[in-house]
Amino acid sequence: MLHQTGPQAEGFAPLGEGTVSLGAATDAPHGQPALELTEKTPRTTRKIGPFPVSGGDPALTFFLETTARDMAALTGGSPFYIRNRLKDALFRSGEIRHEGEATVAVFVPFAQDENRGRMAGFDTLELRFTLDDPGRPIRRMLA
Repeated sequence: MLHQTGPQAEGFAPLGEGTVSLGAATDAPHGQPALELTEKTPRTTRKIGPFPVSGGDPALTFFLETTARDMAALTGGSPFYIRNRLKDALFRSGEIRHEGEATVAVFVPFAQDENRGRMAGFDTLELRFTLDDPGRPIRRMLA
């Protein structure tokens, strides 16, 4: 399920409710196995990929890229800077919490950022990944 809200701003138009699904790529290069995402919202249906099966999780990549792009559009910041801070947080910080039956990995990428004053409210952004079990697929991603 996809749920995206926010203000109308130049370069950003919230998609609302929709879905992102993962499947086998239909046009993988050189006949190599690949995956693709299908995004469906009231405004658009599009294929994203292909992603090689040897790479990381395409849904996670899509989530992080969408977050970086939308933050850049809403703040006027650099998508490269934002993307790098998101990646740094995933590799260098965060904590595992147990919330009821769920295991949740929480990252706060801009908590100590020197530019947090220019983040237009995103300085408190939390990336939350609900896991099925440690080492298993991500069940839910929230920003």
